[in-house]
Amino acid sequence: MATSIASQLAAIRSIAHVDSAPQKRPFTRPSILFDPKEAADIDIETLFNIAIQGLEVLISNDERIHLHNYEDLILCALPYHDTHAFVRIVQILDIRNGTWGFLEGVKVSGAPPPRMVIVQQCLHDKGVLEVLCNYASPSKKFQPSKNVIGFCTAVFIEVLGTVVTVDDDILKRILPFVSSGLQHGINGVSDHKLAVHTLKWADHLK
Repeated sequence: MATSIASQLAAIRSIAHVDSAPQKRPFTRPSILFDPKEAADIDIETLFNIAIQGLEVLISNDERIHLHNYEDLILCALPYHDTHAFVRIVQILDIRNGTWGFLEGVKVSGAPPPRMVIVQQCLHDKGVLEVLCNYASPSKKFQPSKNVIGFCTAVFIEVLGTVVTVDDDILKRILPFVSSGLQHGINGVSDHKLAVHTLKWADHLK
């Protein structure tokens, strides 16, 4: 019995010694914001102060993106048009007299619009088609995501498949998207190039 108690006390002393021993500072520390060696020298208080500064910047910004950048907000959400999140975004926007006024019905119905609604609007208002073509085209400052390229390509293919004859008005809107996809020396646009070849194949079937 005494031996058992003694061994338990020895174990407790060992744990207490480990806990009280000074922690050796690591040479590196995993970090998203900092270099691993730099991160090892940053304590929690420093991180807290940095976070507070970031929060103050966010607070000082005008967060009303739905008023000042509503078209950008719609374009970001458009690839997810078949979700209820898209419906909620549309419902907070004032789009009655703009390019996206055709989505007003979404506010009333509360139902996500099918892609064909967007396709039909592209045929009715070629300006919508042009906006989508520009949004899906890469530039030096902007690389569209795979979801954006995939959605816009699907719309373009359905536009070409819906019309009896592809007229010059449609071609001049889509041509910049096709041209940018065939350019050499642009990084990260393999999805775009694949989309352009798919579009050319779909047009060839016409």
